[in-house]
Amino acid sequence: PTRRSSDLVDYQPGLFETVDQNNRRYAVAIRPNGTYVTPENPARTGEVIRVFVTGIGQTTPAIAAGQTGSGQRVLADIVVGLNDTGVRLVSATYATNLTGIYEIAFEIPAITATGTDRPLAVVVVRNNGQFVYGNGSTIAISQ
Repeated sequence: PTRRSSDLVDYQPGLFETVDQNNRRYAVAIRPNGTYVTPENPARTGEVIRVFVTGIGQTTPAIAAGQTGSGQRVLADIVVGLNDTGVRLVSATYATNLTGIYEIAFEIPAITATGTDRPLAVVVVRNNGQFVYGNGSTIAISQ
């Protein structure tokens, strides 16, 4: 089928995920020491965690289709939701040496509820203030 311009969307955020041996979905997330966040290696309160998403739009300087990233800053406003509340966004960039992938860094507040499957979401805010939600995921967090 042919796509019409009316079929295109400006944002379609999607968190990259992995599935464990019990078929549970987790966001692909990296701790400050470079290790992956897993239930056995949870993120800790106070840490800055990096997750990877697609579909969050243009950067500055601008990127072309198929171009690899070099840390360009995302133009859209981004909100990270953890345990159904907004948390501090540290940065939103086009991932270095990758294509079509963005890296979102956020801080896990000290008061965050812990557990092996805490809800996580990345939301894009359009210029008119409308939120564009992507797939929700989970992340493991401990003290």
